[in-house]
Amino acid sequence: MEVSAILRTCPLANWLNFKFHIKVKRSIGVTLTLIHESATMKVITRKKSNTLAEAFAKPLSLEEEVEFRKLIVVEELLQFMKREGINRSELADRMGVPPSRVTKMLSGDSNLTIDTLVRAGRAVGADLHQTFAPVGNKVRWTSYDPKAKKAAERKA
Repeated sequence: MEVSAILRTCPLANWLNFKFHIKVKRSIGVTLTLIHESATMKVITRKKSNTLAEAFAKPLSLEEEVEFRKLIVVEELLQFMKREGINRSELADRMGVPPSRVTKMLSGDSNLTIDTLVRAGRAVGADLHQTFAPVGNKVRWTSYDPKAKKAAERKA
């Protein structure tokens, strides 16, 4: 715990021979009790509302989810580009589109069609995979390299 680490290294707390007890309640905050042979001091910090956490706890609106999904796709494409050492101009050449189209696509502002996504995926050496799942269900993708599996089987 952060507070205990700070108190253990605090020269004043060690010099005064304080013992301490920390109690954390997620809904309330942190209660820190410093105990000395002649006195006890209680320090309570109240948890403040975290508007960012509250915003993420709410379900996304349709428009927000569309933007979020676009950002995920663009981020995955950028990761493939980085891994393969492909810059924006080279991606445009491989996709057969002008560089301005790639810039617009990677900004997340454009409507990403399946055609564009398939072309971009092929240009970076990837296949597009998509699916639908019932609302509230999560989907987990597992990918494996069949060539690596066969090589491992041959070694065994």
